[in-house]
Parts: sequence; C-alpha cells; structure tokens
Amino acid sequence: MYVCNCNGLNRRSVNQAIADGARTTAAVFRDLDCRPQCGKCVGEVKALITACRHRDACGNAAACATQAPHFLVAAE
Repeated sequence: MYVCNCNGLNRRSVNQAIADGARTTAAVFRDLDCRPQCGKCVGEVKALITACRHRDACGNAAACATQAPHFLVAAE
C-alpha cells in the first residue's frame, strides 16, 4: 500500500526507515532521499512513527518493519 503517492513510497519502505532509526517525519523522508510534496502523506507517516514507538515501549520493536498499524481515518 502506498503511503506517499508523490514520491512512490510504500508502507514497507517507510516502516523500514522507522525501524532503522527515523523518529520524525523529516527523518523518514531524509532517509528515503525525498521530501513531502503535497503533504497528504504526513499524517500517515506520523501515525506509523507513533505505532512504532508504541511497539518499542511494549518490547516488540522487530514488528515495526513488518506490521501495519491500526488507526482510524476520518472521512472527507
């Protein structure tokens, strides 16, 4: 599933950047050699970072790169 259509970033690549140590949206994009274009993906990248931090706190950091977080998306 794509997280950022502008840069062609999928959830796996974003999660891998987070697992490799990126802890901010800017760090994720920097690690993936790009930057946000339209900004629509920023909220989802933040949610992925938050989910990884939660798994870190729960002692399941290995799950960061492989599992998708569960979060609600508001209807437009």
